[in-house]
Amino acid sequence: MQFVSLNTLIKDLLNISRGGKYTTDEPISERQLEGWIHQYRALLIKRDIDKGRRINPNYLQRIPIIELTKEDKLALNSSVVSGIDIWRTNIQIPNILDLNKKSGLVYVGDISGKEIQLMPEKRIVWLSEESYTGNIPAAWLDGGYIYVYNPKGLKYISVKGVFEVPTDVYNIVNPRTNQKNASYDDPYPIPIDKVPILKDMILKSELGLEFKMPTDDINDSDHEVTSDVKTYQDRILYR
Repeated sequence: MQFVSLNTLIKDLLNISRGGKYTTDEPISERQLEGWIHQYRALLIKRDIDKGRRINPNYLQRIPIIELTKEDKLALNSSVVSGIDIWRTNIQIPNILDLNKKSGLVYVGDISGKEIQLMPEKRIVWLSEESYTGNIPAAWLDGGYIYVYNPKGLKYISVKGVFEVPTDVYNIVNPRTNQKNASYDDPYPIPIDKVPILKDMILKSELGLEFKMPTDDINDSDHEVTSDVKTYQDRILYR
């Protein structure tokens, strides 16, 4: 399966930019490149959604296991009636990307894969009064926490969504293994066909560089390729 990691993206952009000329004398840090990668990824997602497209699954990230803790009902919104068994995640999940007035949180379930219905908090009151659905677990997001109504003994949940900053998901620690969720060498949540677009946007908008695929424009027998990286000033000067 083909994928690209965040480390690969950062190194590629550094190598490309070093083949051209910066429009600023200040060095570009890996941290700055990482920030741009996250920002332009979010922009690409917004563009897809604005065009009416469904969210590409490759933008999604999964938090495989989050521990639940018993919620103090007094701390909950007054719209939640008393007497309901409610638990919540013991940590705040990373910021979710809004998708045209629709939450980027697309899945909540137990760790075996059984889905828990997502619904607005105010519907929980009505859910508890319905004879057929009042016993069904349900979940909602509020203040960064995921609340679970009637968890039926669940200790952990799994979450999937489109997060603003993918590395915030990387840093979440699995309570069972005490290991981080992912690293900079794991697949970055972006479709592979969007990678050249993302690089081009960063190079042009942030570094003032134009990048083309490597070409063999030296007339020799070695068929060596060189990257065609030029600033816009170079293009005008040597036009």
